[in-house]
Amino acid sequence: MGLTSASPLSGPSTGATEVTIVGDGFEAPMTCDFYRDSTPTSTTATVVNSTHLTCVTPTGSGKVTTHVTFADACALSFDFVYYTAPEVLAVSPGSGPRFGATAITVYATNLYFLSQYPSYTTPKCSLGQAGDAEVGSAVAYLDGVLSSDGASVVCTTPSTYIDDGVHVVRCVLYKSFSPIARFQQLIASPFN
Repeated sequence: MGLTSASPLSGPSTGATEVTIVGDGFEAPMTCDFYRDSTPTSTTATVVNSTHLTCVTPTGSGKVTTHVTFADACALSFDFVYYTAPEVLAVSPGSGPRFGATAITVYATNLYFLSQYPSYTTPKCSLGQAGDAEVGSAVAYLDGVLSSDGASVVCTTPSTYIDDGVHVVRCVLYKSFSPIARFQQLIASPFN
């Protein structure tokens, strides 16, 4: 019985982040216990096989110790960090050429998390078509860099496959970035 990895190691304070845990000796029933101070919030682990299981995080805040607990009460531990999801305030510039290579600066709230726990997540930007159909999909996912003052994330637009038209920009803090709507943030401003 052992723990090899857990991913992601961070997620929004609203919970519902699926954490994949890799190790050995996993066997149902198991729980994931998220400790804030000395009181755990337990969730049922879904054992995929003897080396993989998943847990969905409850709501929480700050850095918590997480125990993967076996039926015999033996436990393996890792740290998980909750953050308040960023809210995009502004995007600059407001437009750019279709051929890309434009540095977009996304000003957002709650980016302090990136400077406090740089190894727990990587900032991303997503560009998506504006409109009702855009909610769960994105055209491009862009690696971001936290600005030196910690107030924004800078992403460079790709030089291919982005259609003409208005796009929405989202700032995302999630290490294993996935195009799932719950990890994407609200529209900031159009990017033409």
